[in-house]
Amino acid sequence: MKPVIVFVAGAVALQACSASSPAGQSWSSDNGGGSGSGSSSGAGSSGTSSSSGSSGGTKSGSSSSGGSGQGTGSADAGGPVPGACAAGAKTGNPMGGTLMAAGVNVVVRTPPGYDATKGYPFVMVYAPAGAMATDSESFTMLTPEAQQRGYVIAYADNISASGGPSAVQQASTTIPAVTDKWCIDPKRVYATGHSDGGTVTEAIGAYGYATLAAIAPSATGIDSPTFMQIGCPKAPLPVMDMHSSGDDLFPISMAFGADVAKDWAQCDKCGSTPSMPDSNNCVRYTGCASGVEVQYCQGSAPHPTWPGLNTAIFDFFGRFTAR
Repeated sequence: MKPVIVFVAGAVALQACSASSPAGQSWSSDNGGGSGSGSSSGAGSSGTSSSSGSSGGTKSGSSSSGGSGQGTGSADAGGPVPGACAAGAKTGNPMGGTLMAAGVNVVVRTPPGYDATKGYPFVMVYAPAGAMATDSESFTMLTPEAQQRGYVIAYADNISASGGPSAVQQASTTIPAVTDKWCIDPKRVYATGHSDGGTVTEAIGAYGYATLAAIAPSATGIDSPTFMQIGCPKAPLPVMDMHSSGDDLFPISMAFGADVAKDWAQCDKCGSTPSMPDSNNCVRYTGCASGVEVQYCQGSAPHPTWPGLNTAIFDFFGRFTAR
């Protein structure tokens, strides 16, 4: 049995949210976050600490699981699977909609031409502290990329990680709430989120509360000592971990970000030496068990900043399916 972990999540006051350019989405938080935009730069480092939590954010930059193995797929996760669901079995509105799950609103967006008999890849997005589902959608701007690639995508109101594993487990129930109503390929379910939402995403993956093909947490409040207390999931899990050298709330010098990516690489039995950084300043740990991969992408903007690597996130998701 894994030890009881208490995540400490910071409150956030949503003060401003402007839908300007994809690189200019911002809000200000009341627990150390700022606003504005930034860019990706720098490489990872490490340290020690143990608290965890979250806050809100600013968009910037360029361009699971429980008992499941992983495989590689196409760059766009393939198309929808014909005949995956019986006619009439899935009653979700083909145009998307809003449902209640885990005590919060979950906003669902479907791709053009959604067919309730075909199994679609699916991404669940967990919101920063204090943010509603629609705030998270505007902040990350993931919907256009998702729809272009034929994904169903859903955004949940913030579910605080401060309640520890029980709260994280409750947050994970938003996933079957969507898959029960919309036709989803169970081998292509993914999760992402920023700050508190990133903490929830990473914890769901580590605890194995959902069968996920890959995760992409951003600016999470889980440091290396806390991650090692949680322990590795039962099966290798592809992880794209995003953090920033400018994150003063969860600084990389205190074992957030880069050190946690190294922990994931150890869990996944990857090679110990990462690749050189790519154009998004992402390094890759390869040679992992079951063909998975761990990426660590580091920017330089303040904590409340979405990394803006939407294309890279979907490229990463598209390479992996759960077995």
